[in-house]
Amino acid sequence: MWKIYYKDRIGGQNPDFWGKKLEYLDAGYAKEMGKEDYMTDIFLKYFPKEEKILDGGCGIGQHVLAYRDLGYQIEGLDFSAEAIETIIKFDHNAPCRRGNILQIEAPDSSYECYYSLGVFEHFEEGPLAAIKEAKRILTNKGIFMLNVPYENLFRKIKFNILNFIGKLAGQKYISTNIGLIKKVNKYYKPDKPDKHMKFHEYICNKKEIIDLLTSNGFRIEYSAPCSIIWGLLEIPCMKKIYKLVDNNLRKNSKSFGHGKGLEKIKKRNLLKDIIIYEKRNGAFKSFFLTLIGHIFGNLFLVVCRKDIQGIQSA
Repeated sequence: MWKIYYKDRIGGQNPDFWGKKLEYLDAGYAKEMGKEDYMTDIFLKYFPKEEKILDGGCGIGQHVLAYRDLGYQIEGLDFSAEAIETIIKFDHNAPCRRGNILQIEAPDSSYECYYSLGVFEHFEEGPLAAIKEAKRILTNKGIFMLNVPYENLFRKIKFNILNFIGKLAGQKYISTNIGLIKKVNKYYKPDKPDKHMKFHEYICNKKEIIDLLTSNGFRIEYSAPCSIIWGLLEIPCMKKIYKLVDNNLRKNSKSFGHGKGLEKIKKRNLLKDIIIYEKRNGAFKSFFLTLIGHIFGNLFLVVCRKDIQGIQSA
């Protein structure tokens, strides 16, 4: 497991930090993007049609708004006042509210499905309290989905080489293009590199994520690396290529009054199906996604079910 710090930025579980990142986003545009992304197939497979669903850490509500319109009984929860205000300004009837995923205002067994994307890694004390709260609000055999930053092969090689070089130089914290990093154990001991560096998140490997869930009353239904495009963008040359193509598309689309870059291209092709939408229909797509995901996947997704038998026998 790797611990990430940012300089002079308070990330982690600080609502002001996330509020400033979210308040200028367009909820309507986010809703359109939420209709189809790398989570679409997973949501459509596991979302219960007639039961309550909760998005813990909903941001500006892209998935809540999109799937509400499809008829799902879905609600959003976020600790950022700015995020919730942005959603309500766009849609006064949006089923979103401010709240804390460590203390969700809901009775036990309130939801048949609970998902949280890119949130649980931001607790410096570890995600155990959030996992226990997820278990509390889920019905018997309820579905729990989460993803967290993934120690893919590219990161593993990069981090360990930098860590080895750093140790030879007597360094405890190693500088990378995604922040200051440090190898840590599973005990989540808070620490500080210096007064300028603030904790942001953890990056975990597959075993750490799976063990954490199975040891706390969940049975794994599905797991896979995901968010491949964001992992690829950690490669310096890829980031430059992406920005060049994206800026060119934005510039050219202005005269036609539509388009917002790469993500708004409606034309589907094999590469976009795999890299952007991460469609696994077909043996080739599934094989290629699994391969490239383990090398470059930014996040690791786990779908699990509340394991009543495991809880009773524990």
